[in-house]
Amino acid sequence: MNTKLRNTVLIIASVVTVICVIIGSVDVTKKLSNIFGGISFGKSVSTEAKSLDGDVKEIHLNLDLSNITIEKGSENTIEISNNKSSDSVVTFENGILTVECKEEVKLTPFSGAASDVVITLADDVDVIDVVCSVGDFEVSDITAKEFTSSLDMGDVEIKGCKFDNMDISGDLGDIKVKKVVFNNGSITSSAGDVDIELSDGDISFDVAVDLGDVIINGKEVDNQYKTTDGSKNLSVSLNMGDLDIK
Repeated sequence: MNTKLRNTVLIIASVVTVICVIIGSVDVTKKLSNIFGGISFGKSVSTEAKSLDGDVKEIHLNLDLSNITIEKGSENTIEISNNKSSDSVVTFENGILTVECKEEVKLTPFSGAASDVVITLADDVDVIDVVCSVGDFEVSDITAKEFTSSLDMGDVEIKGCKFDNMDISGDLGDIKVKKVVFNNGSITSSAGDVDIELSDGDISFDVAVDLGDVIINGKEVDNQYKTTDGSKNLSVSLNMGDLDIK
């Protein structure tokens, strides 16, 4: 092969490579946007809003791909926006609200986030139990006796709430707890930062961080840290990430 032909072939190969990289980047960007941003490419969005008649005693969510919000409101309502052509299973009987949006995770350029779930509560509840594979979870100004959340991938933010018992776990994502009143609190995370802003100082700590910094009230402490002088309890177990308690 002569030099001119060889150079031409190399130029063509380079151009094809660049085009493939660009197409791949766009495809990956779409996938990530679909999962984390709830953006749907070429899919219609259906929104269903319901008013919940009667008192809500318990909330049980078991979801695959969902961004979830539970917040204080003037009435009990639930609103679900689906980006995929499947129905959410919602039941409300005897004061127990159950939502399931089971979706098989398929990473294609046209896969939208399964749902956005927004629940408003007018009064206190007994139980909030949330399980989700992928998505962010936010709770604000809610009072419950038992609060449990388990996320595989996504950020969690809890603020201005009151719980008797609080149990938060996550595999990958940041966890923020701001001005939450609790008697017993447990936070477990495999990877991600944990930021806690306490509502009072009467708390005993049991902290274990494998890889990361531990800052309590502005001071760095040992990765294994324990106190027993508080009437309330908070345990934090973190495999990888920084812990900041203030």
